[in-house]
Amino acid sequence: MAQEKILIVEDEVITAKILENLLVSLGYNVVARVKTGENAIKTAEKHRPDFVLMDIVLEGTMDGIDAAAEIKKRFGIPVIYLTAFSDDATISRAKETDPYGYLVKPFVKETIHSTIQIAAAKKLFDDRIRTASVWLNRTIQILDRGIITIDNGGRIILINAYAEQLIGWNIRDAYMKQLDDVLQFYDSITDQPFILHITPTLNKGVVSVFPSDVYILSRNGGRQLLKDCVLSPVIDTKGIIIGALIAFSSVDDSRAKGEITNTYLKIAQKEPISEVINQNVPAVPANLKSLSSKRISKILEEISDLMHLEQANTLSVMGKFEEAIQEYQKALKIRASNIQAWHNMGVILEKLGRNEEALDAFNKALEINMRSPETLRHKGEVLKKLGKVTESQQAFQQLELYTG
Repeated sequence: MAQEKILIVEDEVITAKILENLLVSLGYNVVARVKTGENAIKTAEKHRPDFVLMDIVLEGTMDGIDAAAEIKKRFGIPVIYLTAFSDDATISRAKETDPYGYLVKPFVKETIHSTIQIAAAKKLFDDRIRTASVWLNRTIQILDRGIITIDNGGRIILINAYAEQLIGWNIRDAYMKQLDDVLQFYDSITDQPFILHITPTLNKGVVSVFPSDVYILSRNGGRQLLKDCVLSPVIDTKGIIIGALIAFSSVDDSRAKGEITNTYLKIAQKEPISEVINQNVPAVPANLKSLSSKRISKILEEISDLMHLEQANTLSVMGKFEEAIQEYQKALKIRASNIQAWHNMGVILEKLGRNEEALDAFNKALEINMRSPETLRHKGEVLKKLGKVTESQQAFQQLELYTG
């Protein structure tokens, strides 16, 4: 596989030449050397390099930070900064452009190599997430399943077409409203409000499966009995929980399906948006695979673990529970101490009635954190289903102890 293509933007000729020689000796393909920010933008458009090594202080009216921001905005090409200045103000301003690295002069060959390789790992991950996000957003709108997403403050961000028909709210009216102001859940047996606990999902990434006897009141006052309801975290590319996603179906959804058929067809007939350039998941560069750096190995391990976890959570909200379990198991093969994967898999197994397996998963999660309230609650419920009354009571007593 060809090495990464790199554009050098450096106004000191000798420094630029030294850097080019170092990069070539490491096997990289230097597509050009330019001196100004304006030429950097033109050259980036022409050659579309994998990375731009950008000096912050440049000749001309545009400095390296402004040029980097424009290149990122127009072409999405990652930038690694080069500079002799490492003061806090410079670094702070450079960070606003979300660089993939920061190299301080004078350059060291090994440091340059490791920085580019770490940037390559990050770019690989970002490309996968970006492609997946685009297609996920497209898919969400045509699902025959209600999808509502909220931010970490509980405010509504997205409602898909199916959910709009069921709850009677459109996204224009509901956007940034608190979830409780738009969606009310009730227990169909007691007719009392069903409290949706979103805090464990937003704080700890816990996936929750609703009971089967929950209904919602639509905006016009009608009732919709729900099935296969799941609350799952939304995780960004840095592994930070930024919100949650609620997925549900109606027990009697023929009306909703009929009303939104045309919406589905319109969305399905649209061409993929231009942001998706290549549907294939990028392969790992050959030199990245062979690099023995422990730091890069750790980064790739964390990336893989996170991707399996994110995929599992996505599959669970789509109701593809068996596939979700397989992804949780893949995540656990990478990191057996992943408490979120153990807990979430236990929730899905409980949903499927595989209570013994669910109990084992919850016990594994509690071995990692014995004070997890959500896991203790689920363990108590599973033990109760298995007829282990005494053990169930003990689990609930522990829950009261840790939450009281």
